Amino acid sequence: TSDVDVVICKISDEEGKLKQTVGINTSDEGELVLQDMFGSLKLKSCDELSCLIPLTFTYTMNNIGSNTMDITEFSRTNDAVTPGTVSFLDGISDKTLDVGESTSAEEEDLYDICEASEKEVSETITLQGKADPPEGKPCEDETAYVLEPPKKSKECRVRVDVTCEDEEGTDCDKIEMPELQCSDGDEINVVSFKYTGLGCLASANTQDSDECEDFNGGPFFEESRIVCVNTGLEKVFDSTVSVDEVFTVPT
Repeated sequence: TSDVDVVICKISDEEGKLKQTVGINTSDEGELVLQDMFGSLKLKSCDELSCLIPLTFTYTMNNIGSNTMDITEFSRTNDAVTPGTVSFLDGISDKTLDVGESTSAEEEDLYDICEASEKEVSETITLQGKADPPEGKPCEDETAYVLEPPKKSKECRVRVDVTCEDEEGTDCDKIEMPELQCSDGDEINVVSFKYTGLGCLASANTQDSDECEDFNGGPFFEESRIVCVNTGLEKVFDSTVSVDEVFTVPT
């Protein structure tokens, strides 16, 4: 038997028909690099090194006018997530803002900084707020927050602001790209993959051996059951995974 630690994942369709097997060397003898492709699996993290950055967006609406106002709209659109538009109006218990008062909402997002860097795409979040005063015309404001580069909010009697930071409190525009090299002579304890639904021909990684094999036509962009075992044949992952879903496997 070999002392090399290998995680073997079997991908099956909803009917249990085997579509693909993938082997990943997680020992100190194997080289792992974030964004490596192993058949339909795309490496997204290994131990503390990760492409996936938890972000917190804070959306704020302030009454900067001279009258009390009733909030009629407080929503955001994001060109990179689904659903694209989310309203926070139902989550506001008191929709009336006195002069100088404000209300806010928070939203969590898992930002794939490796994918954004690789494809050179930005993420644009547009926040819109509308309000009605007791007398006079309604007022509104809209601002767009862009991860590289940011945009300034427009002037209006109602001002909305967006802030974004990761779980360590770092501003989103100052998050650095992680080193892609996972292992440097050390064993890997935990890895995470994005399931792409691709066949073994998509494999593009730094490991010497390619242990990917397609069965029955391969995964073919469909929801699949993935079962992974370690070198000791201990099951370490068993779940149904959708295309583009990220899952974590202890090694």
